[in-house]
Amino acid sequence: MNKTKVSRQDLTLLDEFEQDVKVVVGVLESSRKRTLKWREEFTKISLQFIPQRTCNDVIKIAESFRPVGEAIPKILRFLTVHRPEFKDRVEVGYSDIRKKIKEIVRICGQDPRNLPSDSGVMAEKAAECYGQICDLGRYIDKLSDNLRFCARTAREQQQLQKNGGQGDAESKEQPWDENNSDYMANSDAITTFTRGKMTLSALSKLLTPDGSICYMRKGQRARVHIGDFRDFASKKFVSDELANEIADEIFADREAKKEEMRRHKNKTGK
Repeated sequence: MNKTKVSRQDLTLLDEFEQDVKVVVGVLESSRKRTLKWREEFTKISLQFIPQRTCNDVIKIAESFRPVGEAIPKILRFLTVHRPEFKDRVEVGYSDIRKKIKEIVRICGQDPRNLPSDSGVMAEKAAECYGQICDLGRYIDKLSDNLRFCARTAREQQQLQKNGGQGDAESKEQPWDENNSDYMANSDAITTFTRGKMTLSALSKLLTPDGSICYMRKGQRARVHIGDFRDFASKKFVSDELANEIADEIFADREAKKEEMRRHKNKTGK
């Protein structure tokens, strides 16, 4: 059977957008693997050589980014027209990665002939390199998550339009953000608000773009908006008064932890 190669002219704008996202995410995933491998080998590298190894690895990541540089402008053009609320997130995310790469090369690049001999200086420099690589990994993860989210929700929006739904309505799915304190893990929400009377699969079925509960997804993981789930639970599992008390306790506990972290940071400078 002859296979006909599909040209970009034959693709819909959404198909082309998804292909561009796939290219970028593929490069990002490869780069992430390199940073993780660097971290695994960190303790095996002599301290004095860590900065140069770090610089070399990051330069290789930068060299692999050529397809990303070609695809990102097209992705941004699509988002400008079809999902403008996400354009800045992707643009800033890509910019953060490029800035971090340049920063790492500046900090870690050094003349191999002038390597430090003092163990304290070497350890301090190695720790700085480790922190920089961790930061780069987080930036890569964040951009990957946002791009996957944009591609998935754009396709869902198109499907809603085909099915006669409100395709331009705001989706309940939100970009993954581990640090958003307004959300909690599905399992925690079930335990806290329903006393275990609801299953994870039942909750998962409720989390749809046109549903009533805002949520985030990342692979098999999911988080729900505390306020939305409180409202849902108060109609099905607990009284409105108890649901409010539970939510207040959650937010109070989180604020207390934030304050404790702020005090620790002010005290230690870390």
